[in-house]
Amino acid sequence: MYKLVVPTSKPTPVKLAKENNAELTTVTNTFLGDTGEILLPSDLKKFQEYGGKKIYVTDDEAKQIRHFDSPGLLLMGFKPKSCLKTHYHLKPSMFLYPDEKAIEGSTRLCFAFLIQCQRRDYVPICRLISRNNDPPKFVALLPQEEQVDNRGFQIVPPGFHVVYLPFMEDIRNVKVDSKHNPSEALIEKSKEIIKKLQFAYHPESFENPVLQKHWRNIEALALNRDAPEEIIDYTLPTKDVIEKRAGRLIDEFKALLCPGTPEPNSGAMYGSPAKRPRVDDSAVPLTLQHEVATGQLPRYKVNVLKEFCKRNGIRCGSKKADIMEAIKRFYLEH
Repeated sequence: MYKLVVPTSKPTPVKLAKENNAELTTVTNTFLGDTGEILLPSDLKKFQEYGGKKIYVTDDEAKQIRHFDSPGLLLMGFKPKSCLKTHYHLKPSMFLYPDEKAIEGSTRLCFAFLIQCQRRDYVPICRLISRNNDPPKFVALLPQEEQVDNRGFQIVPPGFHVVYLPFMEDIRNVKVDSKHNPSEALIEKSKEIIKKLQFAYHPESFENPVLQKHWRNIEALALNRDAPEEIIDYTLPTKDVIEKRAGRLIDEFKALLCPGTPEPNSGAMYGSPAKRPRVDDSAVPLTLQHEVATGQLPRYKVNVLKEFCKRNGIRCGSKKADIMEAIKRFYLEH
């Protein structure tokens, strides 16, 4: 099983000695509260309080209590795909793909299973134990067919998404006592606003601003700069675009929500558009043909790619994915 998406975190800081910058090793010891004597792992015991008494167990006994079965998947049955609800989401899914080296014949079995599940529109329900001493979990295997582009290259692999399912205790019974019933006009206006503000989401168009700021600060310290380089936070809403697409609808929504409220001045609610930092001329390459051929376009920022398009007369959209597609078309045509 593989993780298709893993959050990128800041690297773990390394502790150094102040005198010579030598790397320090952290040592943790357990002390006896009365005498200060250092305790070894063999001196420690675990207990569970039950009926007012402490029931002591050894490490081996604790491992046996946690052990349910050997690691693996156990098929429990099948359910229609429609039974897999979005609100069952418990945590990020894994991806199941056969490994012929580890289990001979697993490829044929997996793909035959995949074809039948797709044909019947069913999902297998399994019990999963990931590793030794892990508690069992119920999962649904959501089939995914292979997808290739017009050149025959695989863009989506075949396999199963391992979707974790909640137990009965994991589903909360939230009682909502709503005293506010919106009118049909307000609901319809909300739908119009949502429709106007929809856009195609591409993860490669958004850098994590927390990580980018972290790296800029480290870079400034390493190069003895007075201040770190400014970053563009693409997670912030583009107020001018919101005003252009749905400004009138938002005003109408507010008029329905709070009738009699005076209309705000145009642009007062959304403020002035965010200023974009000026692009450094040296950061804009003369050609991107090599990057297009090697798939390295995503490493450039949106403002750099936009400036490149502007200088070469390339018509493009505002999203990074659209800009990269326009640059690729430019080199295919030339």
